[in-house]
Amino acid sequence: MKQTDTASPAEPVLVEYAKAVYPRWLSATRPEDYLNGNPWQRTDDPQRSALSGMFETDPLLSTLYPSPATDFRGRRGWCLTNSGGGSLFEGDFVADALLSAWDDTWLNDGDITLERFLRNVSQGHANLVRGLQGKQIDVKIRAGIGGLALPHGMPSVQLPQGEVRQLGESGKHWLATRSHELFDRGLSQPIELIFETSITTLLKVIAAPSEENEAKNTVEDGPWHERELLWQRIRFVLALVTSHRIEEMWTHITYPVGDWNTLSRMSRLNPHTLSEVQVRDWQRLTNAAFTRRLKHIDVTIDKLPLLLDGSTNPFDLLLNSVIVWENLFGSTVDASLRITAAAAWVLERETEKRFQRFKQLKETYSLRSRVVHGAEPLQPKHFEHVFEARKTTFALVKEVLEHYPSLIDLKSSSDRSQKILLSGDDCREG
Repeated sequence: MKQTDTASPAEPVLVEYAKAVYPRWLSATRPEDYLNGNPWQRTDDPQRSALSGMFETDPLLSTLYPSPATDFRGRRGWCLTNSGGGSLFEGDFVADALLSAWDDTWLNDGDITLERFLRNVSQGHANLVRGLQGKQIDVKIRAGIGGLALPHGMPSVQLPQGEVRQLGESGKHWLATRSHELFDRGLSQPIELIFETSITTLLKVIAAPSEENEAKNTVEDGPWHERELLWQRIRFVLALVTSHRIEEMWTHITYPVGDWNTLSRMSRLNPHTLSEVQVRDWQRLTNAAFTRRLKHIDVTIDKLPLLLDGSTNPFDLLLNSVIVWENLFGSTVDASLRITAAAAWVLERETEKRFQRFKQLKETYSLRSRVVHGAEPLQPKHFEHVFEARKTTFALVKEVLEHYPSLIDLKSSSDRSQKILLSGDDCREG
């Protein structure tokens, strides 16, 4: 019988192990229940030596552990990812494969059946074999989102290149059993949502270095970096929709080897439930963010969420707000006038309101300059200006994203302020 591209002598062994542990893992209540007492951990297990033989003779599996045996965990390899390297041990092969498939089964939020578990074991191993053959592999990435919930009756939200969905009871049970809680239970809140996406990347395994810093990262980081940008932009748009804090609590990566997951079940934030209108705005604005070139306003994308998730010190709020204004409309000549006049034009439709807004923005910009240069300390009497500046910043960025795509396409903040001041409402769409 001809061997298929993804066939491997280890797959039937993994499936038999999965059948053996399924009943016990289904009733597990602690992380130790998954990690200890498994059949492949017993020295008298007959399949243990069979697997060891595969790692020596199979042309693909033998590439997983190219280093000589170092201890009771057997031979080693070193898996390279975009964020660095990690040790692979022959003795962890079965546990890594089965736990990854088990976690994937729970996080899909369906019935945790033996059939689904075994299918995920086989699919995960097939992905590993593709990677060892030098082919691109698919990697699922999920992240827990604390501080946010979807409206009742809306289990998921489709966003560009990803999905945000309500975590079902099975997923919450999985987290309670598998994760390590980082916060005191009495002060923490459950995770309600997960963000799920996938990337296509390479799998690279090399001989384990004698020193970790000897392992050079040679894996292209494009797909991994794109995932970070994806989350950054989704969070950026959400900051325009709701003024509530959220936090990315844990990450689960369905990688074919190793364990690259950081898990925490609890959040410090009470979940804020979005309205259906806010969800629709989130989808609409996120679509706009992914159809427009935002690389010229990266500072805005980075700083805006900090007005919610970062320091609440009034000085930091003032500083980050004005940094966003400068990134959008800054200039080396007459900066104060150019920035505040351009922002006033974008924010208001009527002449008198624009004039009043201009005076307000100019005073806030002047306050920032006086405080930064030490001419005047930030005092409680200024706090109203600070919080108004934060509110204004969200309104300004939302208006630019929705109605001024021609400004976003311009490379410099100076070009943007010049265009809005010279062209006015001709720049506005919709």
